[in-house]
Amino acid sequence: MENKGTDFSEEWIKIKKDDIPEGEYIVTNFVQDLEGTKIFLNDGEHNIEVFFDGIPVLVRNTIEGCRMRTWGNVQLKYNDKSFFRKSFFFEVKKSDLDNMK
Repeated sequence: MENKGTDFSEEWIKIKKDDIPEGEYIVTNFVQDLEGTKIFLNDGEHNIEVFFDGIPVLVRNTIEGCRMRTWGNVQLKYNDKSFFRKSFFFEVKKSDLDNMK
């Protein structure tokens, strides 16, 4: 599902984790198995493993074009071009994905 047009109702809330050093991370590995969900991040200096006990309801991973469109919509909504800088976990409310339940 893509976000298009001016009717962008999603609310993006940054999730801050004090135990993760600030940085510009990339996902280096993603594992979902019987133990839970593990996301491995690296910013060139730090290797971080984030563990979710069980399987989250949704983990959103998207291709670059769709991601850039979403970023643009969020930056416009919050009037903040650096909204995503150094943040990588968000809670999204009022998502179009809510209608897929």
